[in-house]
Amino acid sequence: MNPWEPHWPNPADFPFNYYNLLQRTTEHGIASVGGTPAAEQRIAIIGAGYAGLTVARELFRCGYKNITIFEADDRIGGRAYPIMPKSKSGRPLDGITPFELGAMRIPLFTPENGQAGGNSLTAYFLETYRQQYQDFPNPGSPVTTTGIYVNEGFGPEIDALTFHGLLRWAPTENAMLPPTPGLQQVYLAWQAWSHNVKAWVSRRYGATQDWREYWQKIVQAYEFHTFRDVALLPRKQFYGLDGTTCPDHAAANAEGDFGGLGLDPVQTEIFYTIGTGDGSWGAFFDVAALYPIRTLIFGFATDHKLLGHIPAEVAAALPLPKSARSQGVCPDSHGHQFEMPLLAGVSATPALHLFQPVTCRGAQSGTSFYQNLGAFRADGRGLSLLTSTRVRYIDRFEDTYRLTTETGAGASYDHLIVTAPGWSMQMNTSFGTNFLEEIFVNPSDGNNFWPPMASWKGIKMSHNITSSKIFYKLKQRFWAVSDIPQ
Repeated sequence: MNPWEPHWPNPADFPFNYYNLLQRTTEHGIASVGGTPAAEQRIAIIGAGYAGLTVARELFRCGYKNITIFEADDRIGGRAYPIMPKSKSGRPLDGITPFELGAMRIPLFTPENGQAGGNSLTAYFLETYRQQYQDFPNPGSPVTTTGIYVNEGFGPEIDALTFHGLLRWAPTENAMLPPTPGLQQVYLAWQAWSHNVKAWVSRRYGATQDWREYWQKIVQAYEFHTFRDVALLPRKQFYGLDGTTCPDHAAANAEGDFGGLGLDPVQTEIFYTIGTGDGSWGAFFDVAALYPIRTLIFGFATDHKLLGHIPAEVAAALPLPKSARSQGVCPDSHGHQFEMPLLAGVSATPALHLFQPVTCRGAQSGTSFYQNLGAFRADGRGLSLLTSTRVRYIDRFEDTYRLTTETGAGASYDHLIVTAPGWSMQMNTSFGTNFLEEIFVNPSDGNNFWPPMASWKGIKMSHNITSSKIFYKLKQRFWAVSDIPQ
């Protein structure tokens, strides 16, 4: 097997074995530019979240000397933001699972073919940093009990006029079905459809032209459907859950058309409510079907993990500034204090990217990115981290990018890497000189043009489907009262 080909499942659009790449280069980095002109190139990274700090860590290990990270918030980690619960006296309760205020379900893309070893960057870094993890208690998973309250307590079979209240779903590995016939029909319809799709996709997935062509067929079959449409479309299932096959649908499936779940409108509303294993659908149900297909079929929504702590000896050995341990803050390259991230939960990986000493071929081996920070320089030289620093303008010139912050300060760089979410960049940053000219020019006639309005509407709609969490501090334990609704 090609060593750079990932095992199934992995993202549809990027079939590359990043785990293998980093594992093979653990001791020396994925490249070595030390002592070459390339090491002097100036690199700007917008965003100090998971992606931004992963990029910074790996470029630092390669020997690049001039890297500036811009972060708009007063902390690092981006959507990775756990906090430790506190006792009534305000003392943090160490040693227990933190509350995840941002991202919380972490997929490891565990191979479904029985292949041992990791299959993703996340898996690699969890091994490298020796972080604990456990199965995430997703709704309908064997590691938890799920309460289902639909139709004001009358359950999915509302015509029976039987009040059920809160339905209790306590699946096990050998008995996964939900509690009522109505819920079971919806559950089995999803299982049958996803089983069939995975059976076809897993056989062809890989870093090959055959897979790229097959994925394009799937895209063409579903690109103009919402997932509500897919729930209602007639079934076209070749592979059955019971191991049988239906030759009637072989040709359609071979062309990337798997039909839908075959639900009626009432069942579709139940499906909308109970979801596929991580809660109700919300806005995702009525947007492009390819979004949930990418998520649910290609490993993003299976085998979720809840991240715990890193070993105490790893945390104790980190070369942190004194203020990190005494006050919970760290100075950046401007002298601003940013919040020391929690060395547990989802934020542990980006924190260790910044503070954990690296191994590589250069003189920086044995030191961390943070230890090598210097003051910010307007010429873009040196390593720097700027928190509470929002990039307002980006101008592109022949060989450089000019970044200007909200204070008017700026610097020029040879390379620009944007890891902040698209909606954040659209709301906070203006792309100026040479961006529209470069992006929206028709090479055939040289005239400026704008993409179809549907594309702009899609970009704007993406703002509405990002998840948000609102937390309220309660005086009583709501779980101590079993009656639903409360």
